[in-house]
Amino acid sequence: MEGVMEDQWPARATMVRQLQAAGSDRIRTLETVQQEIAAELRDLKANKPRVFLAMPGYGLGHDGAWLGFTVQTSDGVSLDIIRGKFTSSLLAHSFNNLWCQALQEAEVGRVTHFAMIHSDVAPSPRWLDVLWEIMEQNQAHVVSAVIPIKDHRGLTSTAIENPTSIWQIARRLTMHEVLRLPETFGEEDVKTAGLNQWGGRLLVNTGLMLVDLRPAWMRSMDENGEARIFFEIRNRVYRTPEGKYEAYVLPEDWNFSRMIYAVNPDAKLLATRRVSVEHRGEFSYSNQSDWGQWHYDQETLEIRPTEPEEEVVVAA
Repeated sequence: MEGVMEDQWPARATMVRQLQAAGSDRIRTLETVQQEIAAELRDLKANKPRVFLAMPGYGLGHDGAWLGFTVQTSDGVSLDIIRGKFTSSLLAHSFNNLWCQALQEAEVGRVTHFAMIHSDVAPSPRWLDVLWEIMEQNQAHVVSAVIPIKDHRGLTSTAIENPTSIWQIARRLTMHEVLRLPETFGEEDVKTAGLNQWGGRLLVNTGLMLVDLRPAWMRSMDENGEARIFFEIRNRVYRTPEGKYEAYVLPEDWNFSRMIYAVNPDAKLLATRRVSVEHRGEFSYSNQSDWGQWHYDQETLEIRPTEPEEEVVVAA
């Protein structure tokens, strides 16, 4: 037996050496895989969007908005988020303070995008991930959620510019009209739907939006060192030839869109209802259904559009 065992030792030794070599190869393979994974993670982190998320407000906001600002913003995988909040009764001042923070961070490479959520806007979970996906898929510069105005008419603050006057827009889109458009739409979609015979630019809402800060023109300054894109509310009081006094206002969201187009006429702005939104007030106003007393903007349209077919009444 002893002779048999001694004869087996060389074969066993060879087997042990083979196993050791195989183990070493596996270890080297694992180390290579780990190095490749680590390199991919470094690349992902380097290229991962870093978003400055702003919430302007005054007084108590709504719980849904706070959830959208904090725990229901993103899945945490696709985006890195820096959050900023500013409280002031001066709306545009709040926006601009947060915009300044984002520009400062972008200047040193700490953020790549600016996002904003108003304190009365309650979005669906992962809303920022969705806006980011839309932006990347469409190579857009701004993506904004369609948000209804808080009253019974069904108007939204997504609008079409009047090319001949900054003080009167061509139309605000109604929820009836929005539901006729693609889920995410731009200027051409509105024209195709017959809702922009004036050829005006698409003006989007700031209540829930994402802005790409990577293009240098988005952060450009004029010769006086003043930002060419920011938030501004403009007002005027006008006396008509008939002697009637009228108050006009240019809200900050439409001015923001106009400033972007002024700096880059080829800028791509999109509006979407892919993110479900409730605009919270006395009631909750949703962007997901066909509702509202107005089928078109009765206050600003110069030409009444054809009503939806089912609404047409033919006289006998």
